[in-house]
Order: sequence, then C-alpha cells, then structure tokens
Amino acid sequence: FVVTLSRETLTCYASADVGYRLKRELLGRYLGEGYPFFVNHRQGELAYNLYSGCARVANLFSQLPLVVSQLVNILSLLGLLFSIHATATAALVGFAAALHGCASWVARRVSYPIGRAKKECMIGEQVVINEFITGFKQIFVFGTVGAWTALHDRVTRRFKRLFTRETALLATPKNVWELMAFAGGAAAMMWAGVRNPSGVSGELVTLGVYLVALQRLLPFMSTLNRQWMAAWGYLPDAFVAYEAVRSAPPAPR
Repeated sequence: FVVTLSRETLTCYASADVGYRLKRELLGRYLGEGYPFFVNHRQGELAYNLYSGCARVANLFSQLPLVVSQLVNILSLLGLLFSIHATATAALVGFAAALHGCASWVARRVSYPIGRAKKECMIGEQVVINEFITGFKQIFVFGTVGAWTALHDRVTRRFKRLFTRETALLATPKNVWELMAFAGGAAAMMWAGVRNPSGVSGELVTLGVYLVALQRLLPFMSTLNRQWMAAWGYLPDAFVAYEAVRSAPPAPR
C-alpha cells in the first residue's frame, strides 16, 4: 500500500511539474515575441497550446511509470511461463511481438492522424469560443449568432466522431488478447487430451498453473499495447509544444 501510494504520488507530482514548467516556459517564449506575434496568431490556438496542449503532454509523461511497471510484470510472468512450457511460451512471445508490430503500424497510420485531427478540433473549438466572447457585441448586433452556433456545432460534432473512433481503436488490443486467451486455453486442453487420453488428469495441474499465469499476463500485454497506441495520439501536442518552446526567442529578463 505504501509503495503504491508513494509511486502514484510521485508520478502525479512529476506530471504536474512537467506541465507547470512547460506552461511557464511557453508563456515566457510567447511574451518574448512581442505584440506582433499575438496579432498574427489566433487567440484560441495560443490558449490551447498554453493549457490543453501542455496538459496533454504532462499526461503523456505520467504514463511512463505505468509502462515500466507493465514491462516488469510481463517479464516476471514470462519467466514463470517459460519454466512451465518453453515451446508454448516462445510461440506466445512470437504472437505478442507480431501483435505489437500491428499495434505500432496502426498507431502510426491511425492513432497519430486521429490525435492530430482531435488537436485541430480542440484548437478550432477554442478559437470559436474565444472569438465569440471577444466580439459578442458585434455578433449580437449583426445577428450572426446562428452562424457562430453552427460553426461551433460542426467542430464539436467532428471531435465526437474522432473520439468515438479512437475509443474503439484503443479497445481492440484488449479484445484480441481475450480471444487469444480463450482459444489458447481450448487448444491446450485439446492438445493434452490427444497427447495422453488416459492421463489427462495428470496434466491438469500443470495446465491449470500455466493458464492462470497466462490469464494474469494477458491484461498487462493488452494494457501495454493500448498505452502505446494512446501515446501516439498525444504526440501531435508534444510536437507543437516542443517546436513552440524551441523556435521562439527567450523571454526578456
């Protein structure tokens, strides 16, 4: 309990500190640009980069300790599985590597574009809200409230579609691993029955231990793949924050 609480507290502190330092550095760099910089950039985009973008980068950083803990759990359980049946575990590792390769391909081709599109939608929503609040007098005077409402609805509707696609995509590894666990257990029972029909009961203890260890392993594998795919969705915000901090001149002292 103490170790878990300490780990989560330190993780949250480190994530919050990353977000704080990034926001402070980014604001200082923006202020160093001077007045023309703010004239030539949309207020909503600058506000998104300072707050939502930095928060998403900090959230990405907070996932690193979880990834490390998942890897430790996976390696320890794989050691147990190899000690029980090396051939079956080697096949499992091969399947896991292939699945991770598929997840990486999907992350580059799908998760990253979805993350970039979500970022643009959130910037667009921030721009609409900021400009509406700033120019609400002119909007009401000229009767363009309906147009602004339609614009905001179009942006948020697109974000809803992207969020739904991303949620379904991130749920895929879990479903694949659960299917594999069911198929692997059934195949192991059939293999034991075919190999030694009269002594199946003697194999049940070893098979049961293997299947229990496999059942404990699969959630870690699916979570690791899910976190890997989700991380690619955060990369567009990380790139924007990095480029903004790197390319802008330092704030005046």
